[in-house]
Amino acid sequence: MKIDQARIHGMASEIFSLRSETMPAWIDNETFAYLDDRDGVPHLFVSGTTGSEPRQITSGEERIQSLIRSPNRAVIVGTDVGGNERQQLRSIDIADGTVTMLTSEPDQMFEPFLVSTSGDEVVFRTNDGESGEFSLWSQNTRSGARTCLWQDAGQVWAHAINDEGDVLASLLTSNLDADLYIVRHDGSREPILQVDEESWILDAAFGPEPDRVIVLTNADRDFVSLESIDLTSVNRSTLREEAGDIETFKLSPDAERIVLSVNDRGYSRVYAGETRAVDGAKEVQLPAGVIDRISWSPDGTRFIFGWLSAVAPSRIYMVDGDGKARPARADDVSKAPFDGVAPETITYTTFDGRRIPAFWFRAASGDQAPIIIDVHGGPESQRRPGFHPVLQFLAASGFNVLTTNVRGSTGYGKAYSHLDDVELRLDSVHDLKHAHKWLAEQVPGSAGRIAVMGQSYGGFMTLSAITEYPDLWFAAVDVVGICNFVTFLERTGPWRRRHRQAEYGSLEEDRELLASISPIRKVDDIAAPLLVIHGKNDPRVPLYEAEQLVASLQERGHMVQSLVFDNEGHGLSKRDNRISGYTSVSEFLLAMAADQGA
Repeated sequence: MKIDQARIHGMASEIFSLRSETMPAWIDNETFAYLDDRDGVPHLFVSGTTGSEPRQITSGEERIQSLIRSPNRAVIVGTDVGGNERQQLRSIDIADGTVTMLTSEPDQMFEPFLVSTSGDEVVFRTNDGESGEFSLWSQNTRSGARTCLWQDAGQVWAHAINDEGDVLASLLTSNLDADLYIVRHDGSREPILQVDEESWILDAAFGPEPDRVIVLTNADRDFVSLESIDLTSVNRSTLREEAGDIETFKLSPDAERIVLSVNDRGYSRVYAGETRAVDGAKEVQLPAGVIDRISWSPDGTRFIFGWLSAVAPSRIYMVDGDGKARPARADDVSKAPFDGVAPETITYTTFDGRRIPAFWFRAASGDQAPIIIDVHGGPESQRRPGFHPVLQFLAASGFNVLTTNVRGSTGYGKAYSHLDDVELRLDSVHDLKHAHKWLAEQVPGSAGRIAVMGQSYGGFMTLSAITEYPDLWFAAVDVVGICNFVTFLERTGPWRRRHRQAEYGSLEEDRELLASISPIRKVDDIAAPLLVIHGKNDPRVPLYEAEQLVASLQERGHMVQSLVFDNEGHGLSKRDNRISGYTSVSEFLLAMAADQGA
């Protein structure tokens, strides 16, 4: 089979050049800011709702990772360098473009959470101490004076701030367990949600009554619900629960109105209504898709949010008093949708009788096309039916794609997310074997033309698949994956190690287990040709994971290709690199399929 390199590169350029709009945030009642990646990486744009042309505020080769609105017509943005995730923060006045640098410590990470109601203080976390753990800080946006709110807290997140400067913050005690606190400006704090069993805390806000907090948590239940906490008694009451996770919510500035979104088997369902009568909130009619961040206008009359479908990159929608969703900008109305592949939602039976959810992208090339099983990262994550340019590009290249939510994924309940913990790690890999079995049954004659690929933890799953079940795959692609849990935990950032060990096991107590489930231990069993992609500046899964794997396979004379991107970190974020990297993926897999008759 001859590979049409020009066609593949052209498709990659087209698909990875599709513009997305994310992280919308109102500036005033007629103007909002958002991130737009038309230049190849996300940059700050400002637009009105009356049809005016968007105005680009920032530019350059490096991406903006964070965007936080300030009440004084300014925004706080965070930018890293070369994918190293060491964001530095700056305040940008939207009116005149004045830039105030808030941080200039390039060896530290700064992650902004929120701005005070006066606009004078920004709350962020940074790994400034000798321990390498994150601390929670507040900084005056004018003078630069900083106040430490919580020293060496660890995986801390700030959710909301009130007029008195009290901060609602959650602290991860393990990868999927958190406690909720009120943190005051003097550094004192008190727990307001702390239970014996595991509880996720997805978000929290101060309610319409001064003595109440609203929180998203699955404390004492399998799915995340919306709860109210009385700050005097610390008693909890359920405001709304669903058959799936309530994934996000946002209160209006006066806290009297609420928007919430429910994760319904991967798809988002959005509701809007009164905070005190949230069960009566009405569903907003939208095309099938997944929600991005929600932002209320300062006057509380309307809200905007990012929305992405399987075949359309994220666009900003607006809902006003009539409850109907429409594109927030007039120039977006006539845009033609991308002619991509809409996935089919399926489930398949695995080794213990469970039904594993997945999405099936059937390419136009039909059942005779080679097939890729795609595995998401995390593992505390979920592959959802939003726009995935990589999967759309692979389908356009002629592959059928099955993207799976094996055990350990979120979105299907607390119990499901723990089915792969520690000594159960390889059960999730067994789920991939049964994905292969399902494909072989659904697509006759396909058993010999199935490949596997994944990024980050999905890279580990890929490497485990080709070592545990080496005869199933005609090829594999590992993107920033873990091949050795021992060296990964030894070298990953200290701010990640503690909560990662709760999922994988600890170096002190589980070193032997970690070694036994690491794909590197069975490198001799690998039969599939392998492509390895990694970013040189990856702070999460260090480059050494790729280096030791590639070196080991080369010593054995095994078919392995390696691509290292000098200006990337944990994955490929720059457009040129995505075009180059995933063009190589497509060409590699097509060539391997042709060589092996797959």
